[in-house]
Amino acid sequence: MSVEASSHFQNMNLNDAVLMLKRICQISKSNLQEALVASGMSSAEVVLATEKLLNRRNKMLVDFEANEELKKSCFLSTNTKLNYDPKKDGLISITTAYGTKVTAPDRGKTISNGSLK
Repeated sequence: MSVEASSHFQNMNLNDAVLMLKRICQISKSNLQEALVASGMSSAEVVLATEKLLNRRNKMLVDFEANEELKKSCFLSTNTKLNYDPKKDGLISITTAYGTKVTAPDRGKTISNGSLK
């Protein structure tokens, strides 16, 4: 619940929420990573944020009691105890629509047991 009341959400019903969830499911893992790299995050931040966003989407599928077809097409397994070191695992790179390769920087950040270090 947000701090301020919003008429948009107050008038929302379960069908509206499920419709929005279907739209959220159209966002692929690659789309998420592309947006996060474009935001200027480090590779470790991109990896962790991607996992967290996918995990939240998975929880929404359960919370809104999505049908099995939507769950099968949308659910992606996540790792809440993720470990990632860009020096060992490599930097996250994406290719833009123009064919340009963009790599998220290292910045000395790692992920240990699901937490950014």
